Amino acid sequence: MKVLTIAYKKKKEVKIIIYAKNVSKGTLNSTAIHARKVFKRAIKEGAHSIILCHNHPSGNSKPSPEDLVATKQLIKVGELVGIAVVDHVIIGKETWWSWKEEK
Repeated sequence: MKVLTIAYKKKKEVKIIIYAKNVSKGTLNSTAIHARKVFKRAIKEGAHSIILCHNHPSGNSKPSPEDLVATKQLIKVGELVGIAVVDHVIIGKETWWSWKEEK
């Protein structure tokens, strides 16, 4: 499992991708996501917002309870540092799940 952070800067109402970075590499069924690693470069680059994205090697894109807890925690951290978490996308074998679309 890999966790990817995609960060954006806002210029005249247009969001521009400033980087995509792998912030965690886990085992077959879990990974540790640390807010400091997720937001470190976003803060350094002056990002406006980020999108979290990770895969489920099992092929099932349904979020685990841990995925939901981590997403809620990262949204709160984003609010504290002024960087919006726009979405958290989970990629499965032939499907995907989006926090934004489900909430």
